[in-house]
Amino acid sequence: MQSRIETRFPDFSLILDFIHANEYLWKVANSLLGETNDQRTDWVVNKTLQMLSGKTKQIIAEFRSLAQDARYTATQRERLTKTANYFERNLPYMDYPTYLAKDWPIASGVIEGACRHFVKDRFELSGMRWTQQGAENLMRLRAVAENEDWDTYHDFRQHQRHARLYSTPFPNHGSLEVYALDLGASMNLTQGCNALPLVA
Repeated sequence: MQSRIETRFPDFSLILDFIHANEYLWKVANSLLGETNDQRTDWVVNKTLQMLSGKTKQIIAEFRSLAQDARYTATQRERLTKTANYFERNLPYMDYPTYLAKDWPIASGVIEGACRHFVKDRFELSGMRWTQQGAENLMRLRAVAENEDWDTYHDFRQHQRHARLYSTPFPNHGSLEVYALDLGASMNLTQGCNALPLVA
């Protein structure tokens, strides 16, 4: 997937979800120190701060060095090697100092939550079935509603419809009724006339 995204969106910046990277640190801590060790949390915090400071290469080098230490068990050395390999493979997507400086999200929780609220909560109600086009149409309207842009949207829609149907500029009046009365006055219509041209 990464290669496909990079091919189709060359200017797109991929970011390794920081929570996933942090989970690997916890696995190493549990393996080396044990799940009940009081120093485990401090160890993870220290490594996390290193990672957020752009020192992931140092962490990789340290883990590879520890993986060669005969004092550790085969299981511990395997965990260190797997984590070092994972970090090294994803290093291009772990430039967290740059991402944070640009105010980019480094974890997908916010995005996943938005997808659940924006899509799932509306489109997966009981008995619902959607065509791709129907879902796309409703999703666009839902975006307008969620952004509280209904007034702007309807104003845009009226202008577009007017431009499509008529050659005159869209009236800048508060209502069509006011426009109709103004138009009638400008045409010197008699009081007995009961038909006024309307522009919708």
